[in-house]
Amino acid sequence: MSQRIVKLSTGDVPSPIYLPDATYGVVRSVDSQDLENVGIDALVMNTFHLMLKPGSSTVQSLGGLHQMSGWKKSIVTDSGGFQAYSLIRQNPKFGSLTEKGIIFQPEGSNRKYQLTPEKSIQLQMSFGSNVVICLDDCTHVDEGFAEQQKS
Repeated sequence: MSQRIVKLSTGDVPSPIYLPDATYGVVRSVDSQDLENVGIDALVMNTFHLMLKPGSSTVQSLGGLHQMSGWKKSIVTDSGGFQAYSLIRQNPKFGSLTEKGIIFQPEGSNRKYQLTPEKSIQLQMSFGSNVVICLDDCTHVDEGFAEQQKS
């Protein structure tokens, strides 16, 4: 497999690439400098989880994901569609999936969050992400062919 290079403002990123999981903005138990020292070029963070905690206003007030995390290289943000889908699928009291997006209410909270394709992109852009992933429409393996194709 030949390697390709994605050129971003934060540096060149080879493809394919291993992306350490920094769901909430940090890789657990590993310092950013250590990640750089072993040659990590990018991290993946989760828009859905960041929207819930610490919250989009907190991320923005801290100067975006790069400032908040102390990570100078590239950041890929996943939409979080799968995470919301799986939480709601496990327990429908957490929210619902609609044609327009996801409505989610965290356990123990009266607040409802709506995540649409547009809002997902807006959040990721406001976070300062270098690579933005659109909101995915996840399906269950047991759903029929028509539903799989529609997704």
